[in-house]
Amino acid sequence: MSNTVYNDETTRTVKPDAVDKALALIFLNEALMTEEYEGCAALIKKAKRSGARSREISKLLAGAARRVKRRIDGRG
Repeated sequence: MSNTVYNDETTRTVKPDAVDKALALIFLNEALMTEEYEGCAALIKKAKRSGARSREISKLLAGAARRVKRRIDGRG
């Protein structure tokens, strides 16, 4: 997977960096855990641009939903 970057009317293709991907997913997970949902859309876009797969993002979102449900149900 590669991304096209436009810089000063030139086009170049770069491979996503594994560190960028990991950081984007960590930041998304942190935002979900601290319930700072306003920034999640931008973090998801960054994660996708960095090479994260949809299932990786979905896994984080599902985990956050389970945490909220447990708290609402009084189990956590």
